[in-house]
Amino acid sequence: MPTFLYVCENNPDPNYPENNGTEFEDLSLSSNKPLEVCPVCKEKGMPDHAPKRLINMTFRGQVELTGKDLDAKIKSDVRHLKNKARTNENFYANLIGEDKINKSFK
Repeated sequence: MPTFLYVCENNPDPNYPENNGTEFEDLSLSSNKPLEVCPVCKEKGMPDHAPKRLINMTFRGQVELTGKDLDAKIKSDVRHLKNKARTNENFYANLIGEDKINKSFK
C-alpha cells in the first residue's frame, strides 16, 4: 500500500515555521490520484483546496548482514572506496575533508 506525503500550504505548522505548510501522509488503497480536498483545512473548517503532493521515497525492506557476510561486505566496500579515492581527487577530498586536503598541498 503506497504512502504519499502532502503539504497544506494554507496552514503553516507552528512547530516548524521554516516549512511552507503542514505536512501529512495519506495511505492510498485504490488509486494514485492526488487528493482533491485537504484534510487539514477540512478539519479546521477552512475552504477546500487541493494539497501539494511531495516526492516521497519508500523502502520495502532492509537486509541485515551478520558474521562473515558482514565482514565480507565491509571489506568489499573499503576496497571500492580506496580504489575510487586513488583515481578521483574530488572523491578523495570529500572523504578526508577539504580543509585537510588543502593543508597537505601547502
